[in-house]
Amino acid sequence: MEQTHFFSYAAHTDIGRKRKENQDNFQVFFPKSEEEQKFRGFLFVVADGMGGHLGGKTASQLAVNTICEKFKKSSERFPQKALKQSLKDANTAIFNSGASHADLRGMGSTCTALVLKPEIAYVAQVGDSRAYKITPNGIRQLTHDHSIASEMERKGMLSAEEAARHPDRNILTRALGVSSKVRVDIFPVEFQTGEILLLCSDGLYNEVEPEEIWQTVRDFDAETACQKLIAQATANGGRDNITAIIIHPKPATVKSSIANSDRAMTPEDNTEINTPQALTVEIDTKTAMADTIKSGKQWLEKLNKIPAVFIVAILAIILLIYLIRLPFQHQSQANQSQLISALQKSHYSLDEKLAFIQHHIDTGHLVEVTEALDFFESLNLDTSQLFQKELADMYLRLGHAERDENHLRLAERAYLKALECEPQQDEAQQCLDILRTSVHRSFSEL
Repeated sequence: MEQTHFFSYAAHTDIGRKRKENQDNFQVFFPKSEEEQKFRGFLFVVADGMGGHLGGKTASQLAVNTICEKFKKSSERFPQKALKQSLKDANTAIFNSGASHADLRGMGSTCTALVLKPEIAYVAQVGDSRAYKITPNGIRQLTHDHSIASEMERKGMLSAEEAARHPDRNILTRALGVSSKVRVDIFPVEFQTGEILLLCSDGLYNEVEPEEIWQTVRDFDAETACQKLIAQATANGGRDNITAIIIHPKPATVKSSIANSDRAMTPEDNTEINTPQALTVEIDTKTAMADTIKSGKQWLEKLNKIPAVFIVAILAIILLIYLIRLPFQHQSQANQSQLISALQKSHYSLDEKLAFIQHHIDTGHLVEVTEALDFFESLNLDTSQLFQKELADMYLRLGHAERDENHLRLAERAYLKALECEPQQDEAQQCLDILRTSVHRSFSEL
């Protein structure tokens, strides 16, 4: 188990019982100077490769190597931006390598990366490896899985239990290296004393229940917990490679505005502060508790003055509104599910798919159309320029006829999506230019 002045960590990977080789990889990067550690932060990366005997291992190794190397050399002032760009650079490296070698074509990798600073952490995510926060009271998944089943769960189309059993739960909607571009999720994570961070591949969380992960990480030091988690995953089947990094942060005790800032610290921020009040904020817990109790009593006194009949009436109105809206919410989900199902069917022609979209717009289901198309586009099931051009043209006609800005926004989005597709011919590009001009003119007329 490695220790620094503000955290300790342990990292292990294992082949499991069923795989012939370990296609998981992890890597850590520690800046050498103390100033760079405060400014840049400490980097932890977990990657799970995919793409056959050679491809998977190569992709995950290329992912962790590129991310650490690019992060190390980045001149970006903010670590979260450096981290995001490092994942994009890794995506390019894997994609180019696959395109250049026939035996590696189609390879890819998941990636969960974390930059740790004394006052905050940043997590970047592509794929279905995960980051968790373990507290004394429970475990919380910090990242979203980029898989078909998880996308459907977030849209309310599947429950968590249904998503866990869904046949497409292992089909990824995002991974490093499978396309020339990739979207990277990145977000800050605050932590308190006693909270622990865990990065892992799906070989761990598919075999070990969250409750068991929480108890193990909570009850043991990082090194012991890492070994025990891998042993538990192996004992429960070990059907995939297993990787875990456990980090025990020790947050800075400084409670000044600098310590609580979510922005990246710059070298200018690292000047010594000699004012004792800026270094320590003493909190009188007894006084704070007394003020809280006094405030609570005052609110209770105010509530007692309100007639009970009035309170009951308000609760009844809230319940009535909820019951009225409930059927519409179910209908909205049904409409969205029906539209997504139609868009996914490969035997439907372009005209039939557009007809389904037209029907939902005509019946006033614009929100369902927008959400369904967001989901549809995330799966990359149909990226033809013709489809997007026709879709943009349809939205444009509706927006211009009804003077509705929402339709024009949809037209603009479809137009931009068409631009991302490879131009089929000069004539098609000219049509897109005409469409763009029409969209912008329509906006100016509203």
